[in-house]
Amino acid sequence: MTKAIAGILTTIPEIITIMPLEIAKLNLQLDTTNKFSNNMFNAMDHIFKQRGIKGFTVGYWGLQYRQAAWTAGYFATLNFFEKKVDQVITSLGISKSTTTTAVSQLISGFLAGVFGTMLNTPGDTIRSIIQKRVFSNLPGDITLLGVTKEIISSRGIGGLYAGFKFKAFHLGSGGALMAILLPFFTKMFEKL
Repeated sequence: MTKAIAGILTTIPEIITIMPLEIAKLNLQLDTTNKFSNNMFNAMDHIFKQRGIKGFTVGYWGLQYRQAAWTAGYFATLNFFEKKVDQVITSLGISKSTTTTAVSQLISGFLAGVFGTMLNTPGDTIRSIIQKRVFSNLPGDITLLGVTKEIISSRGIGGLYAGFKFKAFHLGSGGALMAILLPFFTKMFEKL
């Protein structure tokens, strides 16, 4: 639980840092006329001129929810999944080794990453709709609660999980790498 809370708190400066990049990325994706020449700095300059510094905060709460939910879910369940994977490996009669430890870390990191994705996908879906509406000047509600209600009424709860399979693979794979690289780098820095 301590890791989950620490993870949530670390997402606050993370989001503040990545918001301009997320906003620029979205505007590049929406740029069907290539007015930004696929250049993030051109997109950022345009956003600033059109909306000022507030333009870089559009969708903040959805993005904050997305990052905090994944990070909390990942770190809260990583040890649980590692214990379960270790139990399966042991039940197969395989002795603990460096290889089985690495395999356990990869599988448990993937599972924890997928669990985090189950928590964060609704926030990401909602945030995407809000940002697209704002930056494309599309009609519709642009509040977190309003968009949530709209999605559920038109597509059901499942509508909040648009793109889940891809995100689960993407963030599960990132979680797998993090589960194996975090202990590796921790040991490496302890030796310094």
